[in-house]
Amino acid sequence: MKTVDYFAKAVEVVSDVTGIDKDDIISKRRQKPLVDARCIIVMLMIRAGYYPNQIAEVMNISERWVQKIAETFRDRLRFHTGESFESNFEEASNKMRIN
Repeated sequence: MKTVDYFAKAVEVVSDVTGIDKDDIISKRRQKPLVDARCIIVMLMIRAGYYPNQIAEVMNISERWVQKIAETFRDRLRFHTGESFESNFEEASNKMRIN
């Protein structure tokens, strides 16, 4: 699947799972729920085999930011205890596998 098509599907799935509007997810705003949603998208794309430079291009972010998300993702999962971040990630992962 083309990078841009997978990205569009990931945004749609993450929007559905989190209840966050797609336009808000792809905006430059930095509220925690939006950043978390973008992190989920980055990890979905990495796990699907896309390279950081491909992800950076479609998300209009730096490749270094993509790498930082990948490096710190386990910490993000661990420190979001009691929140829905981990369950949102798992649900989005499952939906991306099904579709």
